[in-house]
Amino acid sequence: MTANYIYNPEKRHLILTTPSGKPVLSIAGAIAQRMYDRINQQKRQPMEMNADQLERKIAKLNEWLLANPEGTHDYRLNKQSRDYHVNKLMDLENSGLRKIKV
Repeated sequence: MTANYIYNPEKRHLILTTPSGKPVLSIAGAIAQRMYDRINQQKRQPMEMNADQLERKIAKLNEWLLANPEGTHDYRLNKQSRDYHVNKLMDLENSGLRKIKV
């Protein structure tokens, strides 16, 4: 299924449309942003990273975690992302490959 939409990030406003462009549903606020993120997450393709890229990503996430308070939603998301990248780095080192899909 293809999602047809118009999204305004400044206003956090999402309009779902028919394939011909006719508006079907209008959503605003945090829900619109979440729906837009979910639509685009499905379109993402995995990327390949080497050990240096993974280590830089982990260091960046660790810096963010140290600078921000625990208990927030963003903190949990970044901690989960850091743990995911650490696991990918361990998989990469154990497999002997040069790159791994992330």
